[in-house]
Amino acid sequence: MLSYIGPGGALSAIGSFLALLAAVFLALLGFVWYPIKRMLRARKLAKADVEGQPRSSDSVSGGPAVSSQERKVEV
Repeated sequence: MLSYIGPGGALSAIGSFLALLAAVFLALLGFVWYPIKRMLRARKLAKADVEGQPRSSDSVSGGPAVSSQERKVEV
């Protein structure tokens, strides 16, 4: 048998369900967006290297950006 939960309980249940849906959607969006953001940034840095323009990270750090290949240290 079903029981009556009233308008307050129903609104709470609906709000909780919508919050759960929003959290799942934002989590999936984050998993998709992060690799896309990294790809766009890598493309932008590669284009700046080809054109000889200073990288955007040069002005932030005050020095030249170090590529992942330059960062490797032989032991």
